[in-house]
Amino acid sequence: LKLVCKKSATAADALALLGLLEVKAGGQAHIKEGLLHLRKAIDLEPLNPDLIVMEALALQQEKSSYPKALDRYKKAVELLEGTNKAVPYELLCNIGVLCHETKIYKEALKYYVQALEILDKDVLNIENDKKKKEEKSDSIPIEHAANDMFWEFHEIGLVKAPPNESLTLQLMGDITSLKKGDHIRVGDKFVSEIVDIKEATIELKEAFVAPEKPKKEDKEKKDGDKDEKDGDKDEEMKEGEDEEEKKPSIHKLYIKRESKRLENHRTITIAFNIARVHENSGETLAAVELHKAIVKRVPAYVNCYLRLACIARDSGCLKECSAWLKLACTIAPGNPEVLTLVGNLHLSLCDWGPAQNVFDQLLLKRVSKVEAYSKLSMGNIFFANLDNPKTYGKNLKKAVDLYKSILVKDKANAYAA
Repeated sequence: LKLVCKKSATAADALALLGLLEVKAGGQAHIKEGLLHLRKAIDLEPLNPDLIVMEALALQQEKSSYPKALDRYKKAVELLEGTNKAVPYELLCNIGVLCHETKIYKEALKYYVQALEILDKDVLNIENDKKKKEEKSDSIPIEHAANDMFWEFHEIGLVKAPPNESLTLQLMGDITSLKKGDHIRVGDKFVSEIVDIKEATIELKEAFVAPEKPKKEDKEKKDGDKDEKDGDKDEEMKEGEDEEEKKPSIHKLYIKRESKRLENHRTITIAFNIARVHENSGETLAAVELHKAIVKRVPAYVNCYLRLACIARDSGCLKECSAWLKLACTIAPGNPEVLTLVGNLHLSLCDWGPAQNVFDQLLLKRVSKVEAYSKLSMGNIFFANLDNPKTYGKNLKKAVDLYKSILVKDKANAYAA
């Protein structure tokens, strides 16, 4: 790439790719050089969305540059839409991730939903064979309002509603797909839950009020006067309108059912990201529902087990946390992140011996991602066991040595300090 750039100063693609590789190489000098190459490439072709995406990818490598990366991604989307080109769903996912990381949760959800809508257009996504239907029938239902991007209302027939406010509606025709607990929609707006079904009558959780029928406007005489005959006609019309208002009204009935979105393997990661946004924005029940729905469809999706374990732990449900971790250990034995959480659970229960065994295993694996946390946890174990005078000095020294070893690699680690 350097050779190409030397021979042609206008090779924008080569400059951009070289810049991205320089940034990924790491180190301040490489990052600075890489961003400079990318800027030169964009100066040569300022309306090329691919180059702007590459710059965004480069900026995304550093957490401090997330807002800049987000701005560049949005610029790329703007250019693609301006030239009527399709926006890749991966691009929208990246924007969603950066919005999430910068705590703009509503915007993150908006971009994730847009990514799902792009995948909906894929013919492969909307195919639904018998096998998939069988799998779906045994799946975890998605019903939470915050997960409305994964369900939809299907028209199933008609209902008859009394003129006044009512908790019961009359089914019209043979509608056998309804059951107690189903969520339904009547007409365009009213949504409720079925609490009971008796023959052709459904009882609702909330009372249904039929929308008002439009009234006919009184015709005004051109001269503004009415004779007796006209007055009689008006009275008859009013009586007819009153009778009409007393009659039951008929409305379309819709049932809430899960959409086909989770049948596409490419939507699973987006669904997981949406569940994480729910966690961060306080929608814990919606997050749990979505994580459970994912593992039902993709039993090997370890990250969902870990999140369910974390949610259970944070809620004080340690037995449930343990159950999710056991499942994770069965699916991914030796996974560093799983072992870290197992050790963390032992620490919260003050099971020092089992916790020490877990973190010893992790330190032997030398996984850089969890090494500092493992050392910190081991230091905490020794520091928590200073009550025996015979081992006091030994345990204190081990704790200090572990904390110091973390600070050698990361001087900004406040926990070790």
